[in-house]
Amino acid sequence: MNNQIHSVIRKLSPDDSIPHITSLLHTAYKPLAEQGFKYYATHQPDEITHKRLHSGIPFVATHNNRIIATITLVPPESTRGCQYYDLPHVTSFTQFAVHPDYQSQGLGSRLLTHIEKHAQTLNFETLALDTAENAHHLINYYAKRGYTKVGDADWDVTNYKSIIMAKPIPPTR
Repeated sequence: MNNQIHSVIRKLSPDDSIPHITSLLHTAYKPLAEQGFKYYATHQPDEITHKRLHSGIPFVATHNNRIIATITLVPPESTRGCQYYDLPHVTSFTQFAVHPDYQSQGLGSRLLTHIEKHAQTLNFETLALDTAENAHHLINYYAKRGYTKVGDADWDVTNYKSIIMAKPIPPTR
């Protein structure tokens, strides 16, 4: 981790720009699109960004008051199409993106730690995610953080099969 930047992680504000977040998602996911992965975040319109942000608890990271990263914690009542995500003790996350200028500086890890702790305060037992089954660098990244494969999914908005990965969240004491 090179030179960690000073950033603030906070909940999404009504004043935050959805078009800016959409652009951030497109930019952050562009290398995946160039590898042939059609993640929804590579091309989704602002309306979908808004809908996905508001399907859960959205967080952003800012640097000099500019949003440079995002992640949304999604409760089971807001998921559809994945049996594992629908389990009452499982929460998942989506739209996890860090602007390329700020990657490899520890910000993604800080965001994940933040939502893992938030999931813990909400008394969820498990935090889950999905990613392309051939995105080996992402699978390895999540595996190093303690996530393991628990299932598969085939979303109608992507061009690949996904694996579902999950991590136990210890209860608060």
